[in-house]
Amino acid sequence: MSKFSQNFLKFIDRNIGKFLVKLCRRIKKVPKEIPQRPKERYSILIIRPGGLGDAILLTPMVKMIKEKLGDKIEIHYLGEKRNVEGAKFCYGDIIRKFFVYDSLPFLIFLFRSIRRYDFVLDTEQSFLLPAFFANILGKKVIGFATTEKKDIFDISVEYFFSHFEAVNFFRLGLALISLIEQKDFGGKGFEEISDEYVMGYFKLSQNYESNVRRKKKIDVLFAPYTTRKEKMSPMLFELIKEMRDEGYKIEVIGNKKLMFQDILRMMEESRVFVSVDNGILHFANFVDDIRVVALFGPTNHLKWAPPTAFVLRKYLWCSPCSKYAEIPPCPRNIDCMKIEKNELKKVILRFLREVS
Repeated sequence: MSKFSQNFLKFIDRNIGKFLVKLCRRIKKVPKEIPQRPKERYSILIIRPGGLGDAILLTPMVKMIKEKLGDKIEIHYLGEKRNVEGAKFCYGDIIRKFFVYDSLPFLIFLFRSIRRYDFVLDTEQSFLLPAFFANILGKKVIGFATTEKKDIFDISVEYFFSHFEAVNFFRLGLALISLIEQKDFGGKGFEEISDEYVMGYFKLSQNYESNVRRKKKIDVLFAPYTTRKEKMSPMLFELIKEMRDEGYKIEVIGNKKLMFQDILRMMEESRVFVSVDNGILHFANFVDDIRVVALFGPTNHLKWAPPTAFVLRKYLWCSPCSKYAEIPPCPRNIDCMKIEKNELKKVILRFLREVS
């Protein structure tokens, strides 16, 4: 999706989304207790706006739902053009059908699917339109209790800004299972779900052999590119050249289109992986035998960094400044991403010694 298209969708969400959610809130009266007749098979729709990283971080939730409910469910996925291929790669063996909402066929899908699904999971944290569409498409809707849209969900799940994003998604899956199994859902204890437990569900689609132990051919794999200039660190390109000149085996990804399996293969062949906050970084959650260094500034490392990563950041009062997906204009020339080259190099060299 182009930058213009993203901004246009955000404009529509801010202006029309608010009105539609208010309208939906007036029409819909959520009962305190939700009676549910047991069925042999339930239809589920997962709505996931966002980019590649957002789709990757849904993996544990999708895998857990399938593990717990098995053949009792059929799952469909509604996402964006920029994330649907990542979703297919990560859990395409579980999802029965994929749809995209930033395309004209979405309107046909919308009118054909009114109240079609037993349950809809709105995995978006802030945007309002997904919640409205979820109520059109589903009989019961589960989502995050963040903005005013919480009032149009049948179950609102608390959202934690200080927790790994995959853990937040995981809670939505647990809420779904509570509904289907007719267990009381109060959200109690969900904040205690550990990163380690959720990481155990980061398993790829059966189309990729991730358990093959590969020879370490690359010293450091860099992923310095991102669609947001505020998250980039120009220092990385200086360090890449410097370490190449010193004889280290260096590879760079993100500057040209690669197949997802090629990205993972390169990670598995690397001793150290260095990245800014981008979609590629989240693939590191699937790779055990690698040291990850993640550079963060405007975005929240507690939410987005792999739990096993070594995070480098400048501890400024204004960092992170991004609450949801928005990065506000910076009056300080993005000082938070001006991480010292020697500081990063010291960390990389230490990791190279440890894994040699």
